[in-house]
Amino acid sequence: MTISFSFYLYWYQSILKKRGFRKIVVIFVTVFLCVAIWNIVFQSPFSFHKYTFVTGALLTMICTIFHFWQLLNSDEILEVKYKLSFWISTGLLLFNMGMIPMMLLSKHLNFSEIQYYIIIITLNIILYGCYSIGFLWTKEKYNRS
Repeated sequence: MTISFSFYLYWYQSILKKRGFRKIVVIFVTVFLCVAIWNIVFQSPFSFHKYTFVTGALLTMICTIFHFWQLLNSDEILEVKYKLSFWISTGLLLFNMGMIPMMLLSKHLNFSEIQYYIIIITLNIILYGCYSIGFLWTKEKYNRS
């Protein structure tokens, strides 16, 4: 989880063009790694770290919004369906929008095991479906930046 969110934050830092957004992402990486290290030190290294996940998901969602803002304010918006970064960002946004409330409210909602698995599977289908659409529809001339 730590490696995955670190990768996504690094990826956003590399595709964002506005200097202010890039600096914010560097701060996000620092905050995320501090939270991850804190969770590893003060909790069992082998347990699920809910706060690390929620922090990484929130920071990734903010980076996704930065990316959408960048696309919206450029000429790339006309051909956005051919950009792989759009589909990856869309999948990450939808996945994290579903996972964050589930992680934070799981104790209070009393999900059965089957309901929990159905939600996880549905969110994964959405995430990897967006990735698949992106890889199938992407065109090289729109992904050179």
